[in-house]
Amino acid sequence: MTSVTFFKKLSIATAGAVLIGMGMGGTAHAAAINFDSPTIDSSNGEWSLGFKFSTNKQIAINQLGFYDDEKNDLTQTHDVGIFNDAGQLLVSGTVKPGDPLDGWFRYTSVAKTILDAGKTFIIAAATGSENYTWNPVGFTVDPAINFIGDLFIGSPTLVFPLYGPSVEQGYFGPNFKTAAYSVPEPLTIGGTLVAGGLGLLIKRRKTAAQQTSA
Repeated sequence: MTSVTFFKKLSIATAGAVLIGMGMGGTAHAAAINFDSPTIDSSNGEWSLGFKFSTNKQIAINQLGFYDDEKNDLTQTHDVGIFNDAGQLLVSGTVKPGDPLDGWFRYTSVAKTILDAGKTFIIAAATGSENYTWNPVGFTVDPAINFIGDLFIGSPTLVFPLYGPSVEQGYFGPNFKTAAYSVPEPLTIGGTLVAGGLGLLIKRRKTAAQQTSA
């Protein structure tokens, strides 16, 4: 094989490795909060409610959820959104009857939204007349975030919740799914392949020279 052909094949392999590396920046979706079972369900009015959290790392949001109290489907649609701590809505979606159930929540897909590490955010949902819960049994939190406390405001639509916290764990209400977000390093991958390819080419040329002289 000529050196031109070899480098052509090497460049194709390098490009492929770069694309593979760029696709490896993330993990499987994980719910922000989970629990084994609810304790109290309530629907005493229409609320925009949820909870405040902070991020331990940069995360990507691409699913928003709403609580299904008996896991037997919702009867209404629910707007869910994530705000920054200044009240700016960053991402929102509408959870509908029939959306996929995972644990105690039904989820809808939204445009991927990056939340920076070390920041504070609020997730809220318009409850309508459906149940929400608080202080559930077996409450756990994704290690990518810190649960801070509940927030709420009386409203028939999704708005920034101003009041709280008022209970130990709640209100749910809303949830979201996260995937770890990282920046790929294609140059490092490509550089490694190029260096290895050059070493292989030098070794082949040395072997050919030895065979010729023999």
